[in-house]
Amino acid sequence: MEAEEVLLAYAQRWPIEPMFQQMKHEFGCKHLWQQKLRTLLRWMHIKMAGYALLQLLTICQNKSALEVGKIA
Repeated sequence: MEAEEVLLAYAQRWPIEPMFQQMKHEFGCKHLWQQKLRTLLRWMHIKMAGYALLQLLTICQNKSALEVGKIA
């Protein structure tokens, strides 16, 4: 691989890193206790659904704040 190809590949990977950081530290994935894959996958789906809901609520709240700002 050329140096430029390596840099491009790394640049594509970088946006994923903050998500992994959050999963490990904020969602408690650093110390997983599930022993079976099916249980782990269910647990991760629940955690990620919660995270997605929080992100959606944050976006909606920010849009509402922008609308209030337009009225005032």
